[in-house]
Amino acid sequence: MSLEFKLPEVSEGVTSVDVAEVRVKEGDVIASGAIICEVETDKAVAEIACPHAGTITKILIKSGDKINVGQPILLMETSGASAPAAPAAKPAPAATTPAPAPVASAPVPTASAPAAASVASGPVDFRLPEVSEGVTKVDVASVAVKVGDTIASGAVVCEVETDKAVAEITCPHAGTITAVHVKPGVSIPIGELLLTINATSGASAPAASSAPSPAAPAAVAPAASTQAAAPAAKAAAPSAPTPAVTGSKSDGPPAAAGPATRRLARKLGVNLKLVKGSAAGGRVTIEDVEAFVRDRMAQPAATSAAGAPGFGVVQAQPLPDFTKFGPVEKVAMSKIFRVSAANLSNAWVTIPHVTQHDLADITELESARKRYVKANPNSPKITMTAIMIKAVVGALKAYPNFNSSVDMVTGELVLKQYYHIGVAVDTPNGLVVPVIRNCDQKNVLQVAAELTDIAGRARDRKLKTEEMQGGSFTITNLGGIGGTAFTPIVNYPEVAILGMSRGINQLVLEEGQVVERLMLPLSLSYDHRAVNGADAARFIVKLSGSLTNFFELF
Repeated sequence: MSLEFKLPEVSEGVTSVDVAEVRVKEGDVIASGAIICEVETDKAVAEIACPHAGTITKILIKSGDKINVGQPILLMETSGASAPAAPAAKPAPAATTPAPAPVASAPVPTASAPAAASVASGPVDFRLPEVSEGVTKVDVASVAVKVGDTIASGAVVCEVETDKAVAEITCPHAGTITAVHVKPGVSIPIGELLLTINATSGASAPAASSAPSPAAPAAVAPAASTQAAAPAAKAAAPSAPTPAVTGSKSDGPPAAAGPATRRLARKLGVNLKLVKGSAAGGRVTIEDVEAFVRDRMAQPAATSAAGAPGFGVVQAQPLPDFTKFGPVEKVAMSKIFRVSAANLSNAWVTIPHVTQHDLADITELESARKRYVKANPNSPKITMTAIMIKAVVGALKAYPNFNSSVDMVTGELVLKQYYHIGVAVDTPNGLVVPVIRNCDQKNVLQVAAELTDIAGRARDRKLKTEEMQGGSFTITNLGGIGGTAFTPIVNYPEVAILGMSRGINQLVLEEGQVVERLMLPLSLSYDHRAVNGADAARFIVKLSGSLTNFFELF
């Protein structure tokens, strides 16, 4: 049979890619899982695998093309065993699992698995599960099934579009479809009824099919940070619906709202206690949060002054017409710059930043580092950044508030029991922050080797999405460029970031003698909600001391 293979979702938030290489040609016979092309995003290069086996009849793309997620790549003739709508086959996981990252559709069956149970035959409502972190509505692009179809568990039932990507929705139930409640072109919220199935005996069904939201956090847990997932799960089942506070109070019981609503509020910086709920019992809905944001955006900035408990969104002001003053040129921002700009803006308005500066005496440390590198040319190259990672871990253990996140919704400080250090890497395509995990369990040589590898792949745009997630503290080193100090912006939802500048030789007085010492300028920016000034001073003093007495690091 003839079938059209479309570009699957490559990575979270990626909507278009550049075709780097096409590895097949018309007439080729390919096996299921064969690599058919290589595509580039702003951050990485990914191989696209085809889940179908058959003969390629037409290739619809070429090297250098810019294509969108969901755009047809090729036409092929198959034996009929691997068509997308075939119940026995589950193409979504294979089609949407290229090297860079998992996609939204893959976790869907998993989302309901924890609550699944073996049930007898009977009607089951299947509702739209959570597609991606922060997504509250989707557009139905296509419906892959019809009334009367018999499907297996994991079959793709529809394709939906978000602002960022196209995702296939798989159904965890097996049975015969008795009703389809959506059609292409409609916009539906998370939790909307998609279809009704007459489940076959033994098919799995959620414990509460009418309320899919509690299962949604499980679907996004791998991609979401721990600090975001924990409070969302805790808030999923309030003991009793309580009307949202409409004043500015921050005490009292939490507002009644579902996990998806809480995630949206947390993303937008909205205190749910300030939102008036429209649902039964004063429960706050997604629409209530969106209306609250619209109202606040229309109000003067004074209504959301710094320190206000509920709102951290800044409205972008329109620019003047610069052509009145002279010639201008407009250059489109790349995706990575747009994403970075949005994240930095959110971090700056959400976090009350303070920066603490200090100088660390690294005279002996730098001398020992150079001797080791010279004597061990085949060993992983130990850089000052690698050494700093180990020093930071020691300081984080001494002052755990720096290894945390602030949850203003639940009023909790989320203390992390892991030490995943992000390192800012300057690449031709923009700044990326790959994460080195479990730095407390690695020695400096292991950290140095991993840092060299991950930084190289960052510059080559070969990082996987998961390698840029889950950081608990970030280091940015501008020493190779220059400067004496700067004020780095905290990488939200972390609470601190360490900046390193270029080492400088200074004359200092030691035991009555003027001596020359190599000093490393350090700049520690932190979230004043999580860390007070005294602890920040203690943190950077401990950090500086461990670099001076560097045997503490080994």
